[in-house]
Amino acid sequence: PLRMEALLVTALASMGGLDGWRGPSGANPILKASPAASGRFDTKNVANPVVLPPVSRGDRYRMFYYGGDGVTWKGGVRPFLPTGSCGLAVSDDSLSWTKVEGSCPGGAVFAASDDEADWDSAHIGVGDVLADPDDASKLTMYYFGGNREAVPGFGGVPCAGLRMCIGRAFSTDGGHTWTREGAPVLSPSPDEGLFCGWPRVLRVEGGGLRMLYHAFTGISWRVYAAWSDDGGRTWTREGSVLTPGPPGAFDAMGCGTRALLRDGSHGKLWMLYEGVDTPERLTHRLGWAVSTDEGRSWRKLEHAGFRDMGGPVLEPGVSPIEPWAHFSIGTPWLMRNGHDGSVRLYHCGNRAHGEGMEIGCLELPPGTPLQGASGADWKPVFRKTC
Repeated sequence: PLRMEALLVTALASMGGLDGWRGPSGANPILKASPAASGRFDTKNVANPVVLPPVSRGDRYRMFYYGGDGVTWKGGVRPFLPTGSCGLAVSDDSLSWTKVEGSCPGGAVFAASDDEADWDSAHIGVGDVLADPDDASKLTMYYFGGNREAVPGFGGVPCAGLRMCIGRAFSTDGGHTWTREGAPVLSPSPDEGLFCGWPRVLRVEGGGLRMLYHAFTGISWRVYAAWSDDGGRTWTREGSVLTPGPPGAFDAMGCGTRALLRDGSHGKLWMLYEGVDTPERLTHRLGWAVSTDEGRSWRKLEHAGFRDMGGPVLEPGVSPIEPWAHFSIGTPWLMRNGHDGSVRLYHCGNRAHGEGMEIGCLELPPGTPLQGASGADWKPVFRKTC
């Protein structure tokens, strides 16, 4: 049991352009852990970037992320994920980032609850952030977290912080401060697994919200969907939408974190998801899935250049992934560049087992169709110097 716990903890831990900006070497990682002596909350890990573009002239890019020191969560709970608290960084160009000093311990902008009885009292992590269509300073964060109660987990070993739920928090100042809603909007279901977490939320054409999240049974990961017609206050589960691949596939152990991107010209939604292969290797790679019904159902993309259904598209240690992410990649986020139509991929990674997570960026050049985008199409980014 202890060996299996160690393997699965390692697997869970990764759950974590303008002209002239592309080149063979560059700026990655674009967001690093803070120095050990800084006193900040994120001295070992930064992961799961959620990037919001400027809304009007003079605005800046905003990146919300989660992180921790890798030593302890609130209440002395031992971490098994790179979560802990949520931070904010800002940028003028979406590549050079400055961390904002928040009002929570260690400079975070949002942290686990101080009340031991709360569902999110051990650790939290940002899942998604939605801006009010009429006022970009008003934000809703969908986040996940766990409490300090130890529950049976991997191989039956008690684990605090494992029973993760999904909740909401609200900001009226652009994400610098947050107020939690209270009760979670989605809790674990025995039919799904040990937890529910890492939500991404879509505004569905025609009205309503659809949440895509994942759960873990102790053996495999699956992506699930839920539906809300009251602005996100209540949710109805819609079932599994992405399942493990066959034995030998890059995602044979399951599908976890994911990025979503709407293809307005073709009425499609694209998902770049994190797949895990086997308990022995626990290699995390990224693959493609597509939806034509506003995210209610998904199919893994079949492409002549892919080894398996869905991919892999990108994998650690294989170009264009750079040496800083040689061991693992995960927690993808996709953003279309409004200037030229290129697509930015933000993701986390680390160099070796046990090292902290950092955040990097790749770019899909303008005109490259998502449907055929393989690893060779993605390019490292670098900061413009002239």
